[in-house]
Amino acid sequence: MIDFSSLQPFMDELLSNVIRVFIFPAIIAVIAGMLTKKLRIPNYLSGLVASIVFIFLVYRMIITVSS
Repeated sequence: MIDFSSLQPFMDELLSNVIRVFIFPAIIAVIAGMLTKKLRIPNYLSGLVASIVFIFLVYRMIITVSS
């Protein structure tokens, strides 16, 4: 058997960073997409807005986590 218990603190930090970098921006991007649809903006534009919001927030989160 291989003992991975020494990696537990690293894995916990890695999981929290992955959640911070990808999950939070994804939730905010979905909300932004839903809001643009509520404003009766065409689907292709609301998808574009959600994608741009997601990419921008992932970029900002990577900068925040790495510093």
